[in-house]
Amino acid sequence: MVVSAILLFALFVGNNVANSYSKVITSFLCGTGENFSGAEVVLEASDDLCRKIGDDSIVLLKNENNALPINDLKRVNLFGWGATDEGFLLKGVGSGSSTISTKKQVTLLDAFDEADVKYNYEVIDFYNEFGAKNGSTVRKNSNLGASNGYRLDEPSVDELKPLMANAKEFSDVAIFVISRCGGENMGDCPAEYLDITAEEKATLDLLKSNFGTVIVLLNTTNTMHAGFLEDEGIDAALYVGITGQSAASAIPRILKGETNPSGKLADTMTYTNEYDPTYVNISKGSNQYVEDIYFGYKWYETADVEAFFDSVSNEYGAGYDGVVQYPFGYGLSYTTFEYSDLAI
Repeated sequence: MVVSAILLFALFVGNNVANSYSKVITSFLCGTGENFSGAEVVLEASDDLCRKIGDDSIVLLKNENNALPINDLKRVNLFGWGATDEGFLLKGVGSGSSTISTKKQVTLLDAFDEADVKYNYEVIDFYNEFGAKNGSTVRKNSNLGASNGYRLDEPSVDELKPLMANAKEFSDVAIFVISRCGGENMGDCPAEYLDITAEEKATLDLLKSNFGTVIVLLNTTNTMHAGFLEDEGIDAALYVGITGQSAASAIPRILKGETNPSGKLADTMTYTNEYDPTYVNISKGSNQYVEDIYFGYKWYETADVEAFFDSVSNEYGAGYDGVVQYPFGYGLSYTTFEYSDLAI
């Protein structure tokens, strides 16, 4: 019994020691077993995939009078804090967000550099200085704290006006980037967070009065209320979402017509939360799915059939058209399609 006890104790201690040094022991007896000879090929293939996902998923929301593509696009003015490397969002927030290598990431500015489309450095430098002065770096690409993640920083129109003369001379095309971050551990976003701010609206008005072509990029983790896109002065709009490692490279390709936008919305974009049961339920203090399956398009399409929106009449339209701006599956293209002989 004594011998057995000693052996059991030795096995217990030995097992724990061996477990602690398992990697060293395995490496000594078997080698590392690691082979990185094909890593570069795999990494290159993964980057190609990221770029293709951008080509396939960015959604063309608006293209008034075929403003896009601009085949001879050589120079642009990029406006908005979201256009800068600090402001443009590559990912959301939290443990579920992607980890992106800084060596491989492609920001919006990187994408235009790659595409050989010149952007106005004076405007970008202005926004960088504004960000440094006002602490706008709270919306940089790293994870954000709940206390500052929903800050929205845009300069006043009066600060932008001195840039207009040189900007118009640089290019007749203005691109305005609107960014909204979101994710885990940021708390509930404010109700107005999904609407544009007064400064953003004023900036759009300034751009419309100074440039021949005005394009909006929605760089957001959540769908926004985008009724402002109905303005005739906005020529085109792309929903780019968050672009991950290198999907931003698709943006100038789409603008130039080298890539035909084919993305479709995976959500429903409405003008307001007023008719959304999930919004009404959560505002009453419930965090349960009391609406059962009727959220997203399942709610809006069913409610329309049930005549729930018949009393709606506003500046956007009547009934369903006054509630839903861009339905689930929406997305324009540079291609014209014709259907015939359809039957149900």
